[in-house]
Amino acid sequence: MILAGLTSCYKDVPFKGLEQEPKLFFQCLPGVQDTTVLWMRSTFPVNSGLEITEVRNPRFILKVNGEVVGLEQNNGLSSTFPSDAFFTTISLMPGDRLDVYGEADGFDPISSSTRIPEHFSELGFEAKKVPCPNPDYYTAHLGRGASQGMSEEVTEFRVTFQDTPIWRSE
Repeated sequence: MILAGLTSCYKDVPFKGLEQEPKLFFQCLPGVQDTTVLWMRSTFPVNSGLEITEVRNPRFILKVNGEVVGLEQNNGLSSTFPSDAFFTTISLMPGDRLDVYGEADGFDPISSSTRIPEHFSELGFEAKKVPCPNPDYYTAHLGRGASQGMSEEVTEFRVTFQDTPIWRSE
C-alpha cells in the first residue's frame, strides 16, 4: 500500500501530428445580470507555427427558450467588453435555456447550449496573498517585474459554491 502511494505515472504527449487548422470558438457570459455578452475568436494548435487568425464577419444567433433574441454589436459602445462583441439586454431567469449559433467567414459553424442555473444556496469567497508562482511570466508578458513595482506576491481568489448539478442530454 505504501508503494502505491509513492509511485506516479509518466506519459509523453506528442504535439506533432495534431490537426493544424485554426478553430472558431465563442465566449458567452449569460446570467441574471442585465447584459449578456458574446464574442468570437480563433484558436490554433500549440506546435503549429500559425499566427492568430482574424475572425472576419462574425455572426451570431441567440435563442432563449427557443425564441430568437436580437443582438447589438458593441462597436465601441461599451469599454467593459470587447469592441467586436455582441450583446443583448434581455432579462434572463434561472432555468432559461440558451442556444447559441456562431459562424464567421472561413470557419465551420459552431453552437452550444446551456441553462441559467438556479441561485447558489451557499457561496464562499476567499482572497489571500500567495508567492508569485512565476515572476518571469509577468516580466515577459506584462513587461514589468519586481523592479517596476511588480510584487513578489499575487492575490489568489477562491470561489466555492454548493449546488446539485443536473447533467442531462437534451
